[in-house]
Amino acid sequence: MAGLFTRRDALALAANAAISTAVRAAPALRFRAIKVDVAPLRANGDTITAQWMAEDLPDLLQRAFAEYMAPGDRSAPILVARIDSVSYGSPGSSMESTFSTHDFIEGAAVVDYGGRNQKIYPLMTSCDVSAALFDAANGGQMRALALAGVFARFLPGQIGL
Repeated sequence: MAGLFTRRDALALAANAAISTAVRAAPALRFRAIKVDVAPLRANGDTITAQWMAEDLPDLLQRAFAEYMAPGDRSAPILVARIDSVSYGSPGSSMESTFSTHDFIEGAAVVDYGGRNQKIYPLMTSCDVSAALFDAANGGQMRALALAGVFARFLPGQIGL
């Protein structure tokens, strides 16, 4: 009777299929809230950029993590986006063009499960900025916004979402 399945074999296959489907369909990490920590940036003396990050980054992060939010779930962790440093390049510092620059942002996603239980995912990223922003009245703030956008866009992937 080679090749025939017993009832036990069929039940085992069905159970394995159900478990494998449940594992694949397991929900991604969810957060009950998002906070932005610019204290390290402020401590480095960059209070103006820290203020701009504190203003712009929360909305950008809410959009980037919209599908991973569970505001009513008190057991879900809090995501803290920590900004450690921002470096603005000088005109012509980009390899792309002599009319642009390369700015950098460094920080981390801190997944806070409460108390001392945290996971930290460091992130350093950059973006090219047009030299036209150097002459614009709000050029510094626009450069900070560009860096905040890049940081928010790459943070979910850094966490593995």
